[in-house]
Amino acid sequence: MTSATETLSLVLRNDSYELVRFSEAIDEFADRNRFPEQDRFELQLCLEEAVMNVVNYGFDDVEDHDIHVDLVLQDDGRTLVVRIVDDGRELDSFGEGTEPDLDAFLQDQAMGGLGFHLMRKYTDEVSYRRQDGRNHLTLTRTVARE
Repeated sequence: MTSATETLSLVLRNDSYELVRFSEAIDEFADRNRFPEQDRFELQLCLEEAVMNVVNYGFDDVEDHDIHVDLVLQDDGRTLVVRIVDDGRELDSFGEGTEPDLDAFLQDQAMGGLGFHLMRKYTDEVSYRRQDGRNHLTLTRTVARE
């Protein structure tokens, strides 16, 4: 069974101001679990992109929505599993087959193109499914420990 320092569960609102709280929580989780700086940076970058995509593009209305985020460091102490669940719009392709033009200005990127690219680059496995009207994004990454 995992201990309290090996899990993090958050419920975020679909509000960009929540990213500050989310970023701080990831930093604290990384501190507690002694992630090296490179792992911390890459994890922070791809998770912020994933949540920001939901906040910016996931909803057709202006109502409050919950985004559930769970980080679980498996018993081996090196495998991190992140689950992000929201009730936003279904993703049609999850950016498959699209590579962002990294030389283009960020505002010219296709919706989610850079975020999906970063998630694939900085994780070992990315999976997505739609179930019961909810998006389930799972990211898995092997992390080092100091």
